[in-house]
Amino acid sequence: MRFFLVLLFLCCMGPVFAEPQPVAKFSNPTLGFTYSASPQFLLVDNPKALGEVRAKGNELLSGEGKESVKSERIGLHFVAALMPECKASVNLATEELAASAMTTDQYLTMAVASLPRLLPGAKIKGAIPSRTIGGRKFKGIAYDATMGGAPYSANVYINCHKGLAYVITLGDRSESFAKHKSLLEKSLTGFQFSK
Repeated sequence: MRFFLVLLFLCCMGPVFAEPQPVAKFSNPTLGFTYSASPQFLLVDNPKALGEVRAKGNELLSGEGKESVKSERIGLHFVAALMPECKASVNLATEELAASAMTTDQYLTMAVASLPRLLPGAKIKGAIPSRTIGGRKFKGIAYDATMGGAPYSANVYINCHKGLAYVITLGDRSESFAKHKSLLEKSLTGFQFSK
Protein backbone atom coordinates (compact mmCIF):
# COMPACT_ATOMS: atom_id res chain seq x y z
CA MET A 1 0.00 0.00 0.00
CA ARG A 2 2.21 2.83 1.19
CA PHE A 3 5.31 1.24 -0.35
CA PHE A 4 4.08 2.23 -3.80
CA LEU A 5 4.13 5.86 -2.68
CA VAL A 6 7.65 5.46 -1.35
CA LEU A 7 8.67 4.11 -4.73
CA LEU A 8 7.01 7.07 -6.44
CA PHE A 9 9.07 9.55 -4.45
CA LEU A 10 12.27 7.62 -5.02
CA CYS A 11 11.69 7.90 -8.76
CA CYS A 12 10.82 11.58 -8.69
CA MET A 13 13.38 12.81 -6.17
CA GLY A 14 16.74 13.17 -7.85
CA PRO A 15 18.30 14.51 -4.60
CA VAL A 16 18.10 11.06 -3.02
CA PHE A 17 21.13 10.18 -5.12
CA ALA A 18 22.72 13.63 -5.25
CA GLU A 19 25.00 13.17 -2.24
CA PRO A 20 25.23 9.43 -1.64
CA GLN A 21 27.05 8.07 1.35
CA PRO A 22 28.42 4.81 -0.05
CA VAL A 23 28.65 1.85 2.25
CA ALA A 24 29.08 -1.80 1.32
CA LYS A 25 26.59 -3.15 3.86
CA PHE A 26 23.49 -1.93 5.67
CA SER A 27 22.23 -3.64 8.84
CA ASN A 28 19.21 -3.12 11.05
CA PRO A 29 19.42 -5.52 14.02
CA THR A 30 16.03 -4.36 15.38
CA LEU A 31 14.27 -5.52 12.23
CA GLY A 32 16.65 -8.41 11.79
CA PHE A 33 18.10 -7.87 8.34
CA THR A 34 21.37 -7.14 6.62
CA TYR A 35 21.83 -6.08 3.00
CA SER A 36 25.15 -6.31 1.17
CA ALA A 37 25.21 -4.35 -2.08
CA SER A 38 26.41 -5.96 -5.30
CA PRO A 39 29.54 -4.33 -6.79
CA GLN A 40 27.51 -2.60 -9.53
CA PHE A 41 25.32 -0.84 -6.96
CA LEU A 42 25.86 2.22 -4.81
CA LEU A 43 24.23 1.74 -1.41
CA VAL A 44 22.61 4.97 -0.30
CA ASP A 45 21.89 5.28 3.39
CA ASN A 46 21.24 9.01 3.52
CA PRO A 47 19.02 9.72 6.55
CA LYS A 48 18.15 13.25 5.39
CA ALA A 49 17.00 12.17 1.92
CA LEU A 50 15.19 9.09 3.21
CA GLY A 51 13.54 11.24 5.87
CA GLU A 52 12.19 13.56 3.17
CA VAL A 53 10.66 10.57 1.39
CA ARG A 54 9.00 9.39 4.61
CA ALA A 55 7.65 12.85 5.44
CA LYS A 56 6.17 13.42 1.98
CA GLY A 57 4.66 9.95 1.95
CA ASN A 58 2.93 10.48 5.30
CA GLU A 59 1.77 13.97 4.29
CA LEU A 60 0.17 12.83 1.03
CA LEU A 61 -1.40 9.68 2.38
CA SER A 62 -3.14 11.58 5.20
CA GLY A 63 -4.50 8.43 6.77
CA GLU A 64 -4.65 6.07 3.79
CA GLY A 65 -4.69 2.50 5.07
CA LYS A 66 -4.85 3.37 8.78
CA GLU A 67 -7.05 0.34 9.38
CA SER A 68 -4.12 -1.96 8.64
CA VAL A 69 -1.18 0.18 9.76
CA LYS A 70 -0.31 0.18 13.44
CA SER A 71 1.49 3.52 13.38
CA GLU A 72 2.23 6.39 11.02
CA ARG A 73 5.76 5.06 10.69
CA ILE A 74 6.89 3.61 7.44
CA GLY A 75 10.53 2.68 7.35
CA LEU A 76 12.48 3.16 4.15
CA HIS A 77 15.82 1.73 5.13
CA PHE A 78 18.07 2.14 2.11
CA VAL A 79 18.24 2.45 -1.63
CA ALA A 80 20.82 0.61 -3.72
CA ALA A 81 21.17 2.35 -7.08
CA LEU A 82 22.64 0.73 -10.17
CA MET A 83 25.62 2.76 -11.31
CA PRO A 84 26.42 4.93 -13.16
CA GLU A 85 22.93 6.27 -14.03
CA CYS A 86 21.25 5.62 -10.65
CA LYS A 87 17.91 5.04 -12.38
CA ALA A 88 17.50 1.34 -11.61
CA SER A 89 17.28 0.58 -7.92
CA VAL A 90 16.42 -1.87 -5.19
CA ASN A 91 15.00 -0.73 -1.87
CA LEU A 92 13.50 -2.16 1.28
CA ALA A 93 10.61 -0.57 3.14
CA THR A 94 8.82 -1.95 6.18
CA GLU A 95 5.33 -1.22 7.40
CA GLU A 96 4.13 -1.94 10.91
CA LEU A 97 0.82 -3.80 10.80
CA ALA A 98 -2.11 -3.49 13.21
CA ALA A 99 -2.87 -7.20 12.92
CA SER A 100 0.27 -9.20 13.64
CA ALA A 101 -1.46 -12.22 12.13
CA MET A 102 -1.89 -10.52 8.74
CA THR A 103 -0.65 -12.82 6.03
CA THR A 104 1.44 -11.97 3.01
CA ASP A 105 -1.55 -12.81 0.77
CA GLN A 106 -3.82 -10.41 2.69
CA TYR A 107 -1.27 -7.60 2.49
CA LEU A 108 -0.67 -8.24 -1.20
CA THR A 109 -4.43 -8.08 -1.89
CA MET A 110 -4.69 -4.72 -0.11
CA ALA A 111 -1.62 -3.40 -1.92
CA VAL A 112 -3.02 -4.32 -5.33
CA ALA A 113 -6.36 -2.68 -4.46
CA SER A 114 -4.68 0.55 -3.32
CA LEU A 115 -2.32 0.94 -6.30
CA PRO A 116 -4.79 2.82 -8.57
CA ARG A 117 -5.41 5.40 -5.82
CA LEU A 118 -1.72 5.92 -5.13
CA LEU A 119 -0.51 5.87 -8.74
CA PRO A 120 -3.34 6.86 -11.10
CA GLY A 121 -2.90 5.09 -14.42
CA ALA A 122 -0.72 2.32 -12.95
CA LYS A 123 -1.35 -1.11 -14.37
CA ILE A 124 -0.77 -4.36 -12.54
CA LYS A 125 0.94 -6.75 -14.95
CA GLY A 126 0.26 -9.68 -12.65
CA ALA A 127 1.80 -11.95 -10.09
CA ILE A 128 5.46 -12.83 -10.42
CA PRO A 129 6.90 -16.12 -9.18
CA SER A 130 7.40 -16.39 -5.43
CA ARG A 131 11.01 -16.59 -4.38
CA THR A 132 13.06 -17.14 -1.29
CA ILE A 133 15.01 -14.02 -0.33
CA GLY A 134 17.37 -14.12 2.63
CA GLY A 135 15.74 -17.31 3.93
CA ARG A 136 12.13 -16.04 3.73
CA LYS A 137 9.44 -16.71 1.15
CA PHE A 138 8.33 -13.56 -0.67
CA LYS A 139 5.37 -13.19 -3.03
CA GLY A 140 5.35 -10.58 -5.73
CA ILE A 141 3.63 -8.49 -8.34
CA ALA A 142 4.81 -6.53 -11.35
CA TYR A 143 3.37 -3.20 -12.41
CA ASP A 144 3.89 -0.34 -14.85
CA ALA A 145 3.27 3.32 -14.06
CA THR A 146 4.25 6.81 -15.10
CA MET A 147 6.61 8.44 -12.62
CA GLY A 148 8.34 11.75 -13.05
CA GLY A 149 6.75 11.95 -16.50
CA ALA A 150 8.42 8.75 -17.70
CA PRO A 151 7.18 5.15 -18.03
CA TYR A 152 8.37 3.10 -15.07
CA SER A 153 8.32 -0.65 -14.34
CA ALA A 154 8.72 -2.43 -11.03
CA ASN A 155 8.71 -5.87 -9.46
CA VAL A 156 7.65 -5.80 -5.82
CA TYR A 157 8.30 -8.65 -3.38
CA ILE A 158 6.36 -8.82 -0.11
CA ASN A 159 6.68 -10.86 3.08
CA CYS A 160 4.69 -10.38 6.31
CA HIS A 161 6.54 -11.58 9.38
CA LYS A 162 5.79 -10.95 13.07
CA GLY A 163 3.66 -7.84 12.56
CA LEU A 164 5.82 -6.23 9.88
CA ALA A 165 5.40 -6.14 6.12
CA TYR A 166 8.77 -6.28 4.36
CA VAL A 167 8.51 -4.75 0.87
CA ILE A 168 11.40 -5.06 -1.57
CA THR A 169 11.06 -3.06 -4.78
CA LEU A 170 13.14 -3.53 -7.91
CA GLY A 171 12.46 -0.70 -10.33
CA ASP A 172 13.69 1.10 -13.40
CA ARG A 173 12.45 3.17 -16.30
CA SER A 174 10.43 0.87 -18.55
CA GLU A 175 12.81 1.34 -21.49
CA SER A 176 15.71 -0.18 -19.54
CA PHE A 177 13.92 -2.49 -17.08
CA ALA A 178 14.44 -5.63 -19.19
CA LYS A 179 18.12 -4.76 -19.64
CA HIS A 180 18.72 -4.34 -15.90
CA LYS A 181 16.26 -6.94 -14.58
CA SER A 182 18.81 -9.74 -14.14
CA LEU A 183 21.19 -7.45 -12.22
CA LEU A 184 18.33 -6.21 -10.04
CA GLU A 185 17.21 -9.76 -9.28
CA LYS A 186 20.77 -10.89 -8.61
CA SER A 187 21.03 -8.07 -6.04
CA LEU A 188 18.38 -9.87 -3.96
CA THR A 189 21.07 -12.32 -2.85
CA GLY A 190 22.42 -9.50 -0.68
CA PHE A 191 19.54 -9.84 1.79
CA GLN A 192 19.80 -11.85 4.99
CA PHE A 193 17.01 -11.98 7.57
CA SER A 194 17.73 -13.15 11.11
CA LYS A 195 14.42 -12.73 12.96
